[in-house]
Amino acid sequence: MCRSLRYCVSHCLYAVMTRLEEANREVNMHSSVRYLGYLARINLLVAICIGLYVRWEKNADALILVIFILGLFVLGIASILYYYFSMEAASLSLSNLWFGFLLGLLCFLDNDSFKNDVKEEATKYLLLSSIIIRILFALVQRICGCIHHRPTLLTTVEFLELVGFAIASTTMLKSNGIFMSVFLIVLPLESMAHGLFHELGTCLGGTCVGYAVVIPTNFCSPDGQPTLLPPDHVQELNLRSTGMLNAIQRFFAYHMIETYGCDYSASGLSFDTLHSKLKSFLELRTPDGPRHDTYVLYYSGHSHSTGEWALAGGDALRLDTLLEWWREKNGSFCSRLIILLDCENSQPWVKEVRKVSDQYVAVQGADLAKVVDVEESDPPYLGDFTREWVEYNCNPDNDINWFEKGRTVKAMYGVSKRWSDYTLHLPTESDVAKHWMIYFPHITYPLIHLANWFCGLNLFWVCKACFRCLKRLKMSWFLPTVLDTGQGFKLVRS
Repeated sequence: MCRSLRYCVSHCLYAVMTRLEEANREVNMHSSVRYLGYLARINLLVAICIGLYVRWEKNADALILVIFILGLFVLGIASILYYYFSMEAASLSLSNLWFGFLLGLLCFLDNDSFKNDVKEEATKYLLLSSIIIRILFALVQRICGCIHHRPTLLTTVEFLELVGFAIASTTMLKSNGIFMSVFLIVLPLESMAHGLFHELGTCLGGTCVGYAVVIPTNFCSPDGQPTLLPPDHVQELNLRSTGMLNAIQRFFAYHMIETYGCDYSASGLSFDTLHSKLKSFLELRTPDGPRHDTYVLYYSGHSHSTGEWALAGGDALRLDTLLEWWREKNGSFCSRLIILLDCENSQPWVKEVRKVSDQYVAVQGADLAKVVDVEESDPPYLGDFTREWVEYNCNPDNDINWFEKGRTVKAMYGVSKRWSDYTLHLPTESDVAKHWMIYFPHITYPLIHLANWFCGLNLFWVCKACFRCLKRLKMSWFLPTVLDTGQGFKLVRS
């Protein structure tokens, strides 16, 4: 008894000390990273002070001395607000506005007469070192995970510094101050618009269309032929199939996936019927004409041990056949095909898709436990994986743990070799030319060729090729447990 108690106490103390050491390391790391930000600010402050001193010394302008003294006064007020009144937001806003104003003074005051002065050179080097340290600070923050950024048009710090910079242009340049002010306002607005469109391009997953096939009463007999279930099992299985249809329709609606159809066949589908439906599905296009970016195909039903879908009349659908149809319809386009399988034998397709090298294809499958202790848990059925997977991708507050030990329903997925190379469809040269001819005058057409030529320059093709190879190796050797498709839902493996 004493030995057990001593073991428990020592184990608890070890766990507490380990956690304290981790927390201490985390605090030390965050503190060290924060010091980089302080160093960049101090560098900037010293550069501003030296730069204003040089301009006052050479120009003998009393206004510069007044502004310099006022700057120290504002810095003191900001420090008082921060340390004595805990008004952190007001203090940082005031200091950022004033920093932007003083930087504007350094830029717009004439320095031709002393640009080779030693103190002016020191100012330039200090400003440059401040920029380098600030960049290093931002990189270290992201690498260490000390901060989590969210997409935004303009941060408060950037806005206040730009406002101060614009005010400085009107104060010091009487002849063209209005022009410079307007320019400094329009330029960040253009940059904000560009940043907004860039963020939208990276956040939006593109167009997507989905099709679901559920065959509940068709299963494989011992000789490999599909047969019908006994009547007393049909009602229960129909209820499960209805639940699967409702779940997949919820999935399509939640992620704004255009629904081509959800086919439910109690007697099974023939090969020709399925071929006709899949052919129509795979050749769907957007209302504007181009193909969809992603095609999602869902199947729930019985399958052979090789992964083939069991169809009516003894037919079967192989993955090679489905990919052949996909190649015929996809052609030279860069659309993706994501196959969702809720069947007993999805593992062969998950493994086989990893050998595909000419298309962007992914297979999400289920791994149902073959032997289950009925005293501990219920045996898995078709539809259990669909219910959990849809809940995982449609409910942010779900508590589903795919790595839980002893799960009877597990997940697996595989992707083709080129999956990591996928990018959204971008406008081609002909698309840009058509748009330009519709909305712009004829005299501006030469600009189309200039823009296409400039965009066609690939100066960093070597770096891009190396980066692409590294991503392929990572996807092949270290397949993520959770893979974000970019459409709002994720592929998972247990």
